[in-house]
Amino acid sequence: MDLAPLFALMADTNVLKVFHAARQDIEIFHKLMGAVPAPLFDTQVAAMVCGFGESASYETLAGKLAGARIDKSARFTDWSHRPLTTARSTTPSPTWCPCARSTRSWRAGSSATTVPPGSTRRSGS
Repeated sequence: MDLAPLFALMADTNVLKVFHAARQDIEIFHKLMGAVPAPLFDTQVAAMVCGFGESASYETLAGKLAGARIDKSARFTDWSHRPLTTARSTTPSPTWCPCARSTRSWRAGSSATTVPPGSTRRSGS
């Protein structure tokens, strides 16, 4: 499988990459690409800064911030198996991200390094 398009996206500094609990993902990208995806927004780190605790789950954040319920029934699906079942073919796109949508409002007009609301300081100060 050619991962070059994915690596190009991860290296594109014009595209904000949104992850949740990104540490292991970052390790994998660093090992395979020799670089860390940037800019990067980690919803779990942002949640910690905003007072949600040290390891708030994505499901918890989506529910509290966006009123969304995450269907986790597909997490152990073998996505390479075709044809997809009807249930799997209607699963929301991986780009669907209620927590990212919630953070867009505070990021609008600011740099990617701005600290989320609830923090008393901004990066660089």
